[in-house]
Amino acid sequence: MSATHKIRDLLGKPVVSVLTGNVLATLEDVLVAPNLRQVAAAIGCRSSVSGFQTRALPSQEILVWGRDVILTDRSDLGDRPGGADEQLLQWPGFFGRLKECKVISTGGTLIGILYDMVITDRGQIVGYDLSEVIVGGPIAYSRQVPAQACRLLRADALVVDASRIE
Repeated sequence: MSATHKIRDLLGKPVVSVLTGNVLATLEDVLVAPNLRQVAAAIGCRSSVSGFQTRALPSQEILVWGRDVILTDRSDLGDRPGGADEQLLQWPGFFGRLKECKVISTGGTLIGILYDMVITDRGQIVGYDLSEVIVGGPIAYSRQVPAQACRLLRADALVVDASRIE
C-alpha cells in the first residue's frame, strides 16, 4: 500500500536527483491536469545567477513523492527543447488557482470550498480536502471528497457526483 500526502505538507520540500544526489529545486506548487486523477507536474524554484527560476517537472519524471523529499531521475532542471516548460505551466496550479475554489455537485449544489489535495507517493490524486462544508451527510464528517467522485476540475470549481461520496 502506498503512502499518501497532502500537497500542503509537501510545499517547500526539496526536489532531489537520484542520479546526482543534488537538490534541484524546492517544491512551490503542483500542476493538475483537469481530466486526470494524477498530478501533471511539480513546480519548483531554484536559484540561479539571475535570481530564482521557476521550472516545471512532469510527473513522469518524478519517481517518488516522499514525505521529506521529491525524487526525480533527472540530473538537472535545465530548459527543455520546444518550450515544454511553458506548455506545462499553462495547466492550473493547485495553490496558484485551484485552492479555495468551489466544490459543487453535478446538480449545481454548493458542497464546500477546496482546501488541499491528497496524493499517493506516485502522484495519483486520491482525494480533496475541504475547508468549509456547506452540506450535511458523510462529507460533513470526513471533510473530504474521494477522487473517484470528481467529474470535472476547472480553475474555478471542482464538480463532483454527490452519489459517489460515501
